Amino acid sequence: MDILFALVWLWILFNGQLAFRIPFFHGALELGFVTILVIYVGFRFSFLRGLITVALVSFIAETFTLVPHGFIILAHLILFIGIRLLLDQILSEAYLTKSLWVFLFSFFSRLITGFVFDPEGVFIREGSFWIVSPAQAVLNGILSFPLFIALDASYDLWTRLFSRRRRSLTGADFYQVQSKQRKYF
Repeated sequence: MDILFALVWLWILFNGQLAFRIPFFHGALELGFVTILVIYVGFRFSFLRGLITVALVSFIAETFTLVPHGFIILAHLILFIGIRLLLDQILSEAYLTKSLWVFLFSFFSRLITGFVFDPEGVFIREGSFWIVSPAQAVLNGILSFPLFIALDASYDLWTRLFSRRRRSLTGADFYQVQSKQRKYF
């Protein structure tokens, strides 16, 4: 159910990411919702579910952005594994602290993506990368604050609605609750 939760949020957030691009120096700032969702999955999901979710989310993002398959998947999987390895050492309870970590991990993600897309490092040696990437990371950190609150609230609602306990209810369960015979047993 966690994977389906992430896919529903990907559908909601990906449209916003594709719709808005802000020109900035020689590049563009975008609403990095997919990266924020990957970071959220790294904080919230177990390792195996998160790995599958990140691979699936990245594959869908690559498909709709027409990026050759493998680039974003590789960058997001490295990011996810890095988050999971550092998760025990970082403090991630408060939303403001999570926003700071989103800033750092977003910058790290931009660095990884830069190396994956350009292994020779020509783009990274340019000055515009060092201006656009921190600005993108700051934007992601700011966006993550309200987005993590919404994701946590909807995740709690999602788990209450689709937990195993709720799925095992049958018509007989409702009949027993309303039955007058129950008070004698």
